[in-house]
Amino acid sequence: MFDQAARLASVAELPWHGQRDVLAFQHRYKNAAFARPASETACFIAEDEASQRLGYVHAEASTDFVTLEPCAYVTVLAVTAAAEGRAPQRG
Repeated sequence: MFDQAARLASVAELPWHGQRDVLAFQHRYKNAAFARPASETACFIAEDEASQRLGYVHAEASTDFVTLEPCAYVTVLAVTAAAEGRAPQRG
């Protein structure tokens, strides 16, 4: 998943930040996110038929801002360049 940091930084479209700063943020965020207890996070990895990684979704425990109920908040949704635009398939 750390191999997606450069891709996420490149597609972030944050022209007011330098590419180096956005990449550093990606690494800091991932380190912090994966340091959280497993009971507070979920990570789902998408693979193709040959078990090649296509991307991933990372979610963290949160609180709904409206109802104040526990919920999950998707913090990262990333796909590889090769998988971008491909329709998802269920296995």
